[in-house]
Amino acid sequence: EHGGARGHPFRLTDARANLISAGFNMETNHDRSSAFHARETNLRSSSLNLLGVMSCMAVLIILIIPLSLQGPIRLAATRTQYSPNIRVKSPALTVTRGNLSPYPLRATEQHPNTKNSATTTISDENLGEKRASATSQFDAISRMTGVVADTGDIAAIKQYKPIDATTNPSLILSATKMEDYQPFLLDAVKYAIASSMNRGMGYDEERLALAMDRLAVNFGSEIAAHVPGLVSTEVDARLSFDTEATVQRARRLISMYKEKGIDSSKVLIKIASTWKGIKAAEILEAEGIRCNLTLLFSMAQAVAACAAGAYLISPFVGRITDWHAAQSGIKCVDGVNDPGVESVRNIFNYYKKHGSDTVVMGASFRNKGQILELAGCDKLTIAPKFLQEMLECNDDVPQKLRADSSVSMDIPKIEIDEKSFS
Repeated sequence: EHGGARGHPFRLTDARANLISAGFNMETNHDRSSAFHARETNLRSSSLNLLGVMSCMAVLIILIIPLSLQGPIRLAATRTQYSPNIRVKSPALTVTRGNLSPYPLRATEQHPNTKNSATTTISDENLGEKRASATSQFDAISRMTGVVADTGDIAAIKQYKPIDATTNPSLILSATKMEDYQPFLLDAVKYAIASSMNRGMGYDEERLALAMDRLAVNFGSEIAAHVPGLVSTEVDARLSFDTEATVQRARRLISMYKEKGIDSSKVLIKIASTWKGIKAAEILEAEGIRCNLTLLFSMAQAVAACAAGAYLISPFVGRITDWHAAQSGIKCVDGVNDPGVESVRNIFNYYKKHGSDTVVMGASFRNKGQILELAGCDKLTIAPKFLQEMLECNDDVPQKLRADSSVSMDIPKIEIDEKSFS
């Protein structure tokens, strides 16, 4: 998730000022503007708030550079070791859940540009050991929705065994504080130094960008070894208003993954849902690079993403709710009558009504109730603390969203162009 203090969800907190002196002690969310109305001008200022997290990453990297020059980096041979050479030879991926009801996926998880390719079937055994309670909310929602882990902590991914995982700079920053993941950071620095020397890069911006991309791929590659499905890796949000730069960065991330033996079919490239970002996703999708359009707050963005052929969208439930709470003073605590939940519900119904195969993945949750109110959504990316809450609770989980019900709804089709988008 991208965000800051909940009291003012669209402004980076003052913790950024403490970054230089404290090193790690900053709030690890990076804010966005009130893009709920899909105003691109607001999105422009919101994307720049990633600078706080990027600055923190820069401090980490700069502090580590002297260490990287002292000699070869010795990587741990156990859980900090990079993932084995895993190659998904087919760009198509089909996930089945044995005797569990299949959760909604985009067709068979096969990219629309892929033809005549074999599929990889993932059995129920790959999705993890049997839970202590077959009736936990975790198991119940897993039967109707694809559960995705929203974390950079690989230990948590091993524990909860989601189908996919999502990462972002905030989550990676949090994970790099853990000793287990220090080799990932050291490798990123060493890689950036060596690559920049070979390519004649300058010392600062380009080298830092290269190091941060490598760091994201280091985490993503290891995560890919522990999920049967997809890993989302984010393009620098400061490029959100530059289509070509976003495309180039996405291609570089995919190239880095391939260097580590991870096929592009295992990766979703996360791109902010600005108009320029959506256009970048359209180009990448045509090349077979699947995209996760994130920072999505409105129906206008969802419609534009669908028209661009985006593989998946991530509407931000909590960020929408925060904005409404700040405006009205009314807080939603259990997901009922929650404006963030309602936004995702409306997008889900619109997509199913008009036959879109773009996956809807709710994100940015503030409480478990929001998650349960979206049971039946294609996918939900959930922080470990909420996964644990659901695992420990055996209350009923009624299905709230149903594609077959959406089809019969009276929902007019919306046409979006750049002018109406902004």
